Amino acid sequence: MLDDKSGALDELGPITDEDVIDLLSQLVSIKSTNPRDKQDVGPDDGEYRLGQFIAGWAERLGFQVRVQEVLPYRNNVLVTLEGRNPSRHLLFEGHMDTVQGEGMTIEPFTPRVAGDRLYGRGACDAKGPLASMMLAMKALRSVSGALDASVTLAAVVDEEHQFRGVSALVDSGIKADAAIVGEPTELDIVIAHKGCLRWRITTYGRSVHTSRAEEGVNAISKMAEVIRALDDLGKKYQARRHPRVGVPLLTVTMINGGVGVNTVPDRCTINVDRRTLPNEDPEEALREIEAVIEELKGRDPDLNVEMEAPYLWDIPMEVSPDEHIVLCLRSAAAACNRDSKVVGVPYGTDASKLVVRGGIPSVVFGPGSIQDAHTPDESISISQVREAAEILVLAATRF
Repeated sequence: MLDDKSGALDELGPITDEDVIDLLSQLVSIKSTNPRDKQDVGPDDGEYRLGQFIAGWAERLGFQVRVQEVLPYRNNVLVTLEGRNPSRHLLFEGHMDTVQGEGMTIEPFTPRVAGDRLYGRGACDAKGPLASMMLAMKALRSVSGALDASVTLAAVVDEEHQFRGVSALVDSGIKADAAIVGEPTELDIVIAHKGCLRWRITTYGRSVHTSRAEEGVNAISKMAEVIRALDDLGKKYQARRHPRVGVPLLTVTMINGGVGVNTVPDRCTINVDRRTLPNEDPEEALREIEAVIEELKGRDPDLNVEMEAPYLWDIPMEVSPDEHIVLCLRSAAAACNRDSKVVGVPYGTDASKLVVRGGIPSVVFGPGSIQDAHTPDESISISQVREAAEILVLAATRF
């Protein structure tokens, strides 16, 4: 057990800003845009190539490496360092995919360094956190005999779309006593976050020429009734505040309807986003909305409306601030002169699947700010990536 920053990091050898720049630049330069539901994914696609890079990097350093197929040419990569105690296991988990690079004000996949920042798509979300975990694994390898728990880094696919990478990890029966999920938290320790439901609602009308509009049923006008009712319901959520993640949210995000300027529309579809709290039942949240729609139908016999089943069902999560992994991270951060706060966040991560479906106490932690994620000039602090790696090293040696 390595108990102090100076002794631990002296024995491990320093992690430098140059180490960060070298590794993170290589990660960013591999275009690993999430292909979403694209069918013809092949060996030239980015998630596969990035996974190959990470597997090769780990093999050259002498780690145990396992590749787990999730979808064709979309693989998770698991890198393991054995500890002294075969019954204890710590999981580092980070995602390899990014959002699209179109519309950026910088070259998305040509990393650029300016001062303390490295620019490029995915630098913040989430290749910076992933790089910090890789650098921590490399440092830990030099003192693996001092590690009590084994440590596995799981680099996963599809976090930015349907969470199929972490789902495959859980479905494979992965076992761990705790997990740290790499996302940009500014080195705070996230122990709670919201979930998300997304679905479509469609209203149907009767199409006629607009010169005879009174003979038709306007699906867009009917949808306006639905939207007003959803907005009213959303306002009532203000009384349901969670102490760490805030209130539930109900948002109409997209609308489509009509075929021509002189035709009464017979169809209108909206997309709805419902952010759920850790203490909410998602099924009950949907039933509540169905009840509102049924009430509208009872008042308006011309309202023909259909609510589809959710196409995204992402669960919220919360763990105790007294979990051992939380205490280890806080202690490690303090040893690095960082006051890492225990917080909740409104967005979702892979952690909820590990907690709820995998039964693994998990936190979210990493360098960078969520304010820089997905932006036209995405970037991350180089020194914060290094600091995250140092904290992860100490947390693993204390776990």
